[in-house]
Amino acid sequence: MISNCETCRQDSDRDCRIVCWTKEWTTAGNSRVLRDELANLFDYLLNEGIALYVNPVSDNGRTVSWHPTDPAAEFLVERPDTLVASYRRWVTSGAYSVLLFDGALLQLSFDFEGGQLVKHRLGYVPCPVAVDEELLQVEPVLDVLDMHLSEGPDAIRLNAAVRFDYDLEAASEAHPASHLTLNGAGCRIACRGPLRLAHFVEFIFANFYPALWDEGGYFTGMPRAEWGPRTLTPGQTSRLHIDWRDQTI
Repeated sequence: MISNCETCRQDSDRDCRIVCWTKEWTTAGNSRVLRDELANLFDYLLNEGIALYVNPVSDNGRTVSWHPTDPAAEFLVERPDTLVASYRRWVTSGAYSVLLFDGALLQLSFDFEGGQLVKHRLGYVPCPVAVDEELLQVEPVLDVLDMHLSEGPDAIRLNAAVRFDYDLEAASEAHPASHLTLNGAGCRIACRGPLRLAHFVEFIFANFYPALWDEGGYFTGMPRAEWGPRTLTPGQTSRLHIDWRDQTI
């Protein structure tokens, strides 16, 4: 679409979004800062026994993500796909950032353009079965998964994955630039803007691991300055949405 912006005079709405929506967010949102924040978080999770394994941080200058053990493996396949099948595929190919003590996965990926954050995919994937956490300490996670699956359907947990997406290029009124997806791909709950890593960590641990969150410490001291502008439209704020106060540190 042709842009009508009088400020940046870009040729398209997409270029306008990248220039106008992100021009004030250079320092906090660069890939080097993010890479360091991820490395510090991963060290903490490992040292505290909250994570069983973390994949090294990958940074090619545009995308900050994880180093998969099988780069050729498909991340997403044609829908519908069961949580068990997706979980098994992601664990097998190493398509995750962190494997938590209960078998849950954190998938953290950020894209930059011209030094600005233009996209992120922040996912929390609970283990699809109720597992023996002590067994996970000594046995491969998929072996533990299969053992519990062999016990029958009562082992299955009906916990939905949680994903915060941010994508300036795909933004529209019906597809908010920043949104929360729950339970199904068609669910897009508009969010204030891109999430800082601390925002995502707070949402996951305060809601799903409250005892760990209540201990405070490293989690509550993570940098929380915004990584991008407020992208909610008037139409999106007229419906149920997620917002939070600006923070500068």
